[in-house]
Amino acid sequence: MRGTALGPPALRAVLLRVALVPVIATLNFVINLFSAVMVSAPGRGRPPLPPLLRLYWVGAIPALSWVILSVPVQAATRRLVGRRVAVAVLAHVAVAAAFLVSNSLLIVGLRVVVGIANPHLPYWGEVGQHTFGTLPTNVLVYGALVAGTLAWDNWRLSVRRERTAARLSAELTRAELAALRSKVQPHFLFNALHGISSVMDTDVPRARRMMVALSQLLRTSLQAGGERVRLEQEVQFTRDYLDLQQMRFEERLGYDLDVAARPHVRVLPFVLQPLVENAVVHGMADRAEPTRVRVAVRESAGGVEIDVSDDGPGFPAGILDGTRPLGVGLGALRARVHALPAGRGAMTLSNRPDGGARVTVRLPAHDEDAPDA
Repeated sequence: MRGTALGPPALRAVLLRVALVPVIATLNFVINLFSAVMVSAPGRGRPPLPPLLRLYWVGAIPALSWVILSVPVQAATRRLVGRRVAVAVLAHVAVAAAFLVSNSLLIVGLRVVVGIANPHLPYWGEVGQHTFGTLPTNVLVYGALVAGTLAWDNWRLSVRRERTAARLSAELTRAELAALRSKVQPHFLFNALHGISSVMDTDVPRARRMMVALSQLLRTSLQAGGERVRLEQEVQFTRDYLDLQQMRFEERLGYDLDVAARPHVRVLPFVLQPLVENAVVHGMADRAEPTRVRVAVRESAGGVEIDVSDDGPGFPAGILDGTRPLGVGLGALRARVHALPAGRGAMTLSNRPDGGARVTVRLPAHDEDAPDA
């Protein structure tokens, strides 16, 4: 919520200025006390040390005046940002002159109130004397106020821009991941329906069992919302998918599913199924003999490693060297993994020495009660 005149930002500014008064006053007091001690050194016929309370007021009153006048100086500085250089310089000269005179008027007036004004000079005479006597110091104070205001505003602007850029980057990443996930799910559904249609005319009971299994898969997919899901949900979804494919291919397909990880850790959703689908579809391509798919899930320090392999023909050379594009499922999964923060995800493709394709994916894992990224 944007702060009003009495809101948190304005209140913080007031409190900051109030806190600066004793700080600057104490600093001035220490400087004045040191100067007085040096001037009043014994044995040299110098004047005695002035009372400490008077010495404190001599330092506190300028501090109070500077803090009060910082408000219009900062307002003028911010209004002049972006103006032409000549206009800004002339305006700052006028504002500085007003600052010098106003500072002397305020300081001498406060001195009169607390009883430390020069009794031998009239009010306006002391104002004039103070204005010219403190001219170098107050010009430096004015310059410090202007420079401090510009530096503070630039720092706040840079922080705001960094936060905005980080938020937009996170939103873009989430949108990209959602788009990639939406590409994978229709692809999976199309392939599953195609498998059911292939047995519809020849084995109606088997097609009916596959339809029931597919409905369960879709229900699980719809429940897996958010940016992370429990690992056991991903594993169960994959097991249901493999069971569905076994209903279709029967003895032509076998699988091993080995999970050595805590079931409650959270990972990217819909990450196992594209790997398994690739192993089933391409592992069985143009083969009459049975195909076996092996799925291994291991938990390591801060992450989960998924290894999916088959004993089929393996990846073509163009896939491994990057000269040929991946299919929809693996391509979308690789993009999702690469969209993770640097160093937190990896995906490698290879061929097994004894034949068959192998895909290894390393993902960050989070405890169940960790907030979603």
